[in-house]
Amino acid sequence: MTLVIVNRVKRAQDLHAAIVKIAKRQAGETAPQLALVHGRFRLADRQREMAKLVGGKKYNSSGLIVVATQAVEAGVDISAAVLFTELAPWPSMVQRFGRANRYAELDEGADVRWIDLLAKVGDDKQAEAVSLPYSTDDLKAARERLHTLEDVAAIYLDLPGSVDPPLRVIRRKDLYDLFDTDPDLTAFDVDISPYVRDVEDTDLRVFWRDLSHVADSPLRPQAGELCAVPIGSAKDWLKKVRGRDDARVFYRDPQWRRGEGQTGTGPPGWTRLTQDPWPGLTLLAELAAGGYSSDSGFTGDPKRVPDPIELTEQQDVGGETEGLDEDPRSEIGVPVVLPAHLRHVAEEADGICKALEVDAATHAAVVRAARWHDVGKAHDVFQRSLRRGLDDGEVEKNVLLAKTVKSTRYERPYFRHELASALALLSHEKWSRDADLVTYLVAAHHGKVRMNLRAWPRERAPSDQSRAGDRFARGVWDNDELPPVDVGDEKWGGGSLSLSVMELGWDEATHESWMERTRGLLERYGPFRLAWMETLVRLADWRASSKEQKRLYGDS
Repeated sequence: MTLVIVNRVKRAQDLHAAIVKIAKRQAGETAPQLALVHGRFRLADRQREMAKLVGGKKYNSSGLIVVATQAVEAGVDISAAVLFTELAPWPSMVQRFGRANRYAELDEGADVRWIDLLAKVGDDKQAEAVSLPYSTDDLKAARERLHTLEDVAAIYLDLPGSVDPPLRVIRRKDLYDLFDTDPDLTAFDVDISPYVRDVEDTDLRVFWRDLSHVADSPLRPQAGELCAVPIGSAKDWLKKVRGRDDARVFYRDPQWRRGEGQTGTGPPGWTRLTQDPWPGLTLLAELAAGGYSSDSGFTGDPKRVPDPIELTEQQDVGGETEGLDEDPRSEIGVPVVLPAHLRHVAEEADGICKALEVDAATHAAVVRAARWHDVGKAHDVFQRSLRRGLDDGEVEKNVLLAKTVKSTRYERPYFRHELASALALLSHEKWSRDADLVTYLVAAHHGKVRMNLRAWPRERAPSDQSRAGDRFARGVWDNDELPPVDVGDEKWGGGSLSLSVMELGWDEATHESWMERTRGLLERYGPFRLAWMETLVRLADWRASSKEQKRLYGDS
């Protein structure tokens, strides 16, 4: 094996293409096998290239030439007879040297050559450009070490040096802010990438589909068709295809609602990208947008049209499992009355807490939250959605439902029944702060109502003139009526719901705001214990719903 490691994907692609041309001109001779390895491939193409150099495969008489980037520095068990490497920071150089004669199968050792990228640079600006994605100082330091060596076998190399300290350390305030999983004011998720990956990683993900025929539900990418693309390369590519109606590129619409169908001429749940992309984004591109070659990976050339990926039944990635106003677990194929479901979830919560030997106070809070968690399903908006999924006369009209055969889209956009449940509980407790924990656990059991309480950007105020000026949030309107519901040993006696708690500051009726209440809980319990209690309620709900679907309860 001859292994060539360069620092940039574009250089690797260009070098590989040049070698391919030379190999094709070797008429009558046995050309070496060729492989290209970098991080801008789709999964299947990357696996095809990697299979050429790992797994003990034998090469032909002319051997194998591998052109690669940093992708082979770690976690790739290969051994080269000849190694060419561009100058890189010293830890990377040590990793690369470790790919030469790795198995000590060559008695005379491997032939290692390094390419001095800084040898002919004219000024600092040019040096910075040549050094990317690394710093010029790191390359200079590595070059100084290399000039002192005549052999790069492991016994001649000193230690790589200390690891650079992390530049971004999460503080308590940052952790508390990240505990709030509400989307931002434009309905996009909060960016956590600085804490879970290299801050210099500004990639986005792209997948290509034939959009001549699309389904009624949003297209979601599968892992095998996603390609990582640097933000700069993505911008250059998008400029070339912008304005072309046959080469559209879309991003996920976070506020798309089931049943809305297509957004303009785009596929359901996706909006055409007309501005510059941002790191972490997942893009859906039409095949005609090109930019990808199965042999080279992402190139940004619109003329290089990728082959479509054969989709499998594997789990989708990159998409939410539940929309802003969806409740898929309420659609289980059988009707379940509301009081029975509340009882089932409370029983499951009690069993979980006993099995985990939870302390008495937490046990009581979790079980009570389970009893109240779906009281808001008594709301007319929810009941009408569930009843449209039943045959006439299947369930008496005065019976409140928690589950149905097949649910339909809510008449009121973005409706969240768990907010109605929480408001009912707070009203039942006369807005006492002692109810904050149970109320929060009720509101949070779907993960859609947690630390903040505000309307979504596309929500609209009630159109009824008699309700002009009423507050609204998550599909619940001020003064909505919620009918009585039996809650185990307790009972919600029915009444109107107040949203004044969503306002900051003190209110004479509802006292402290939702924000003050939830922040107080976060300070008291901390993010991990609070999230753990949320999970206990959520698991109890999931277990009960699963058993109800299988008709394992006799009182549904």
